[in-house]
Amino acid sequence: MASVYFKFACMGAGKTALACINAFNYEEQGLTPLCISSSLDTRFGNAKENEHGLKVGKWESRIKELYRDVFLLPSDESVIKFITKVSRLQKIKPDVIMIDEAQFLTANQVEELFKVAIYWDIPVICYGLLTTFKTTLFEGSKRLIELGAKLEPIKSVGTDGKRTVINAKFVNGKIVTEGADIDIGGDEKYKALTLKDFWDLLDKEE
Repeated sequence: MASVYFKFACMGAGKTALACINAFNYEEQGLTPLCISSSLDTRFGNAKENEHGLKVGKWESRIKELYRDVFLLPSDESVIKFITKVSRLQKIKPDVIMIDEAQFLTANQVEELFKVAIYWDIPVICYGLLTTFKTTLFEGSKRLIELGAKLEPIKSVGTDGKRTVINAKFVNGKIVTEGADIDIGGDEKYKALTLKDFWDLLDKEE
């Protein structure tokens, strides 16, 4: 029986780069990774449709030369039906399922991923953020933890070399802690902080 893995870190830690490298490593061994991202992640422009009508986006690392075309999973679609459809249309038999931006998955989608691992014996590797800018768990991340995914933190550090744990959000240069959990953005909006730096900034705002 295969397992579900959750490789998590703050923004800017290289999760997407790691996903691209791992997918390449599978291919180097003659194996087929099915690479997926949430359709909610619109940072890299509008999705395109391939010849089979499947929505295709990108995993794009901050290392600009490192990217990969991936299939986009709609937030309201069954993961099992999606994997089945992509496999049939692309005429592939995946040896591993790899999902970036896993924090955006719904609880039901995460449960289906565990069923893929258990009943289809296909390993599932998820990459994503653990918490929102409000320091609470994303729905997808929370369900991955609850169902026993194998957790693999990816270390990221701040300017002082200390481990970052907070995905802080800034509006007009000021830190904010209220609003919708999902607000797509990159370096222009979010910054990874240590817990001390986060609390220090909140104290200054007050």
